[in-house]
Amino acid sequence: MKDSEGRAIYVGKAKVLRDRVRSHFRHSPDPRHQAMMAKVNAADFIVTGSEVDALILEANLVRDRQPRYNVNLKDDKRYPYLKVTLGEDYPRLQLTRRVVKDGSRYFGPYTDVKSLRRTLRLLRAVFPLRTCRDLEARQKAGRDCLFLHIGRCSGPCLFRITVEDYAGLVRDVVSFLSGDSSSLIARLRDEMERASARKEYERCAVLRDRLRAVEKGLSRQRVAALGETEADAIGVARNGETACVVVLKVRGGAVMDRDKLFVECEGAPDDSELISSFIEQYYMPGLHVPAGVLLPREIDAAGVLGNWLKGLRGSKVILKTPKRGAARKLVLMAQRNARVALDSETGAGAEEPPQALTELKEALGLASPPLVMECYDISNTSGTNAVGSRVVFESGVPNKDEYRRYSVRTAEAPDDTAMIEEVVGRSLSRTVREKKTLPDLVVVDGGKGQVSAAMRAAGKAGIENPAVVGLAKAKELVYLPGGKEPLELPRDSEALKLLQRIRDEAHRFGLAYHRSRRGAAQLRTLLDGVPGVGPKRRSLLVRRFGSPQAVAAASEAEISSIAGFGAATARRIKKVLEASSVGKGAQA
Repeated sequence: MKDSEGRAIYVGKAKVLRDRVRSHFRHSPDPRHQAMMAKVNAADFIVTGSEVDALILEANLVRDRQPRYNVNLKDDKRYPYLKVTLGEDYPRLQLTRRVVKDGSRYFGPYTDVKSLRRTLRLLRAVFPLRTCRDLEARQKAGRDCLFLHIGRCSGPCLFRITVEDYAGLVRDVVSFLSGDSSSLIARLRDEMERASARKEYERCAVLRDRLRAVEKGLSRQRVAALGETEADAIGVARNGETACVVVLKVRGGAVMDRDKLFVECEGAPDDSELISSFIEQYYMPGLHVPAGVLLPREIDAAGVLGNWLKGLRGSKVILKTPKRGAARKLVLMAQRNARVALDSETGAGAEEPPQALTELKEALGLASPPLVMECYDISNTSGTNAVGSRVVFESGVPNKDEYRRYSVRTAEAPDDTAMIEEVVGRSLSRTVREKKTLPDLVVVDGGKGQVSAAMRAAGKAGIENPAVVGLAKAKELVYLPGGKEPLELPRDSEALKLLQRIRDEAHRFGLAYHRSRRGAAQLRTLLDGVPGVGPKRRSLLVRRFGSPQAVAAASEAEISSIAGFGAATARRIKKVLEASSVGKGAQA
């Protein structure tokens, strides 16, 4: 958000930009927010590749621009990195917030510190590198430490692992964190299969856990994949004689800023000439020239421009058109920003809502097409293992990031209306509490009773006049709040098809959760009373296999490979399950 002089006074991020900007213009009792909005003269935006990229870019812009109303972000926060101390004889894996040139290898930055610490614990479990700072002191002590005792360290201080094997562990960690996991996965799987063939089941279990950790991967800031390189990524979009050029400024491996310029292309020069002319006018004496300029296409004057830029910078400048990798992604991001900016300027990108949403607006008497729809469903077996589900469609398309599952807490009898009221109430109350955008339409699976329950839930959440409908499966009738007769939409209408699609998706999503809960409960019941299998071991089996059928189909070796299980316990479990109907079904 910018003031009348073009200065940034607020920087924010959003998955749905329209909703976020719209929320700022709603009345707020906060005097600070009112003061900010009174100064807003214009808004500008940058499109990124992911939410994580947006978060990193937001922090960079706030530090650089120091906008007045980003008070909560005006700090010297450093995002953490994972560090592999390659300068040591036996390298360690640790978390750090400072990057120094000490021969170590750094990975990051990472934005979710809590998730990063969980991942670090997992990595230390499956790649047991040493954690002690003073290796010589540990060697002099000559006794096991706690980490070695619990299997979280391979024991280089007591020479429990060879130098070659330890170097292999370090190589695996670096390969994993570098994203080069395909060869690592193939090698781990091959080692696991060979260990299984030799009946080395403990070794097999260790390799299996290590393989799962590698396949799960880490969520990290992908834009920073250029390392310490600085570069400008250029994107171009054209519409007739008007063009938009976007320059993404990458510094220290992360996108720090963006320039957006509109160019009149009178005479319609080709893109090569347009890019060359832009570079000549954009880079001037006194303006910082980066070491690299990434282009969306090859240009004829690349050699001449490179020499000219070298004179401005004082050292070599590389102009290149990347074909793959992180550099190519940056250029594509710049291209996307240019296209969005040009469409926004010329109005070419404006799209009408999908036909189904327009039909729904007319059929239900809504003020506007329901761009954001939420649908709720309940799954249970005679009231047991009851769960609820919420799915979200945005502009008629599923947004699976917003899907949620709920364990029903209050309803003890098989009462669908009470369960719907609980689940809808919990969901909407959280939306209100967290000041998120409310849905334009709430859909429930059911008829008049379910609609009334959803309306009560919305009222308790403090939402006035919510748009709620129910879709009953029997005749696919649409129920409205307070309506005496249900609405029957034409069978071939896009509006009905969309309601059916979101209802069926909510049912599928909830049913999968209910089946897993029911299987886990059945497994716990079957194992109740098995000697040597208490609540903790039952939970481990549930997490590992999920259902009685899966345990019955597993071998004793697979069961005994779980930490805390032995061959005798696995044999007792198999005996109980084979005697049950589950085991007989698995044998059949």
